[in-house]
Amino acid sequence: MLVCPRTITGLAGTRYCCWELQVVCGLLFLRYTSAMGLNAFVAEKRSKVFAELEADLAPSEGEFSHEILKEAKVKGRPQMGTTRFEPNAIVLEFIYPEKAGSTTVLAVRIAAPERILFMPVPDWVVESIWQGEIDGSYHFESEAARMLSEYADMLEAESNGKWFGPRPAKRRE
Repeated sequence: MLVCPRTITGLAGTRYCCWELQVVCGLLFLRYTSAMGLNAFVAEKRSKVFAELEADLAPSEGEFSHEILKEAKVKGRPQMGTTRFEPNAIVLEFIYPEKAGSTTVLAVRIAAPERILFMPVPDWVVESIWQGEIDGSYHFESEAARMLSEYADMLEAESNGKWFGPRPAKRRE
């Protein structure tokens, strides 16, 4: 891995500013290390792990079942599956289909560099059913302050944990 000499390392090994070059399975990955959001982080990790799996290699990072990987390699080439989130990790799934119908799913669990939050749509956001647009709503200042406080409470670790894992489908009344 090549790192630009202008990279500044902060507390807890956090890198700020500049570009990072990384070679994975003969492919060159270039990424900007400053202010990387969750979507960019996931896209980079998914691409890297997928390139390794396509090259018939084991993922170079994350936790996974070596037995499932061995079984999956027999079935052929991987396909990208879904991405699931946990409060402290990202779980990338790769699908190995077989013509006979059975499918093997390899889950690679990668530790997140910081806590992941699910940010539910606040109660004050109104969805227009007709156009499917998202809009805001009007409230008194005192009511808005209370709603913001309730929303901030939903981001605490113990309150936010309920949003991870399977959830039942929402019904529209």
